[in-house]
Amino acid sequence: MFQTKQCVQQCLMKTLIGLFMKTRVCLVKHLLKCLVKILSKIRVYSIIPTLATFSDIHAD
Repeated sequence: MFQTKQCVQQCLMKTLIGLFMKTRVCLVKHLLKCLVKILSKIRVYSIIPTLATFSDIHAD
């Protein structure tokens, strides 16, 4: 009985840790997308030139 309880607890912990990691990755991706969208709207390319696209830099 004790081994079964311990196994269930370990499985639950692994599941919770896995869900937390996936949620964290999705949250970071979403925050980065929002940040890039906001920065592109206010055109802060002089501060962060890596966000500028090739066409933005070489526009006539």
